[in-house]
Amino acid sequence: MRKIFFFLSLVLAACSGPPNGLVSYVGSGRKFSYQIPGDWKVLENKGEIQNVEFFGPLLGPHPFAASIVVNHYASSQYPTSRAYFNNESLTGDVVSPLSQKQVGERALEYFSIERRGHKIHSEKKENLTDESYLVPSPGGFYVLSYICSKASCASNEPVFLGLVESFKPLP
Repeated sequence: MRKIFFFLSLVLAACSGPPNGLVSYVGSGRKFSYQIPGDWKVLENKGEIQNVEFFGPLLGPHPFAASIVVNHYASSQYPTSRAYFNNESLTGDVVSPLSQKQVGERALEYFSIERRGHKIHSEKKENLTDESYLVPSPGGFYVLSYICSKASCASNEPVFLGLVESFKPLP
């Protein structure tokens, strides 16, 4: 009986959370905040540039098939976001033109890359899409990237756009 009660407690704890399922996140070591679904897993401080990466969703037809990455680049690394884009264009992958997209109240620079890469959390290769928004900040800019397989892109796109819309560099 105790095992059943314990199991039900875990299920209820996993299902509970904020009413809309979003949690506010403040990046450690960098000054930014945004909202992300509470069931996405976070990996912080993977390197000097890579600040935070989220993997998700926990459940659904494609669990943990997408990642959202937030990187900050100082002006000393890339003098402009155009310089960053030009560097990304050298990969030999299929890169869209750099364009402006409206996300909420902001018009942000945007581009996407279609590439062959490792499936998230796997050694298998698959076709991946990498969508990136460039957000200006004092002394540089942030790159918000959404990396997903063709199968999972559409279902997780609203999560990524919600993160981009709620993203705020902090003073």
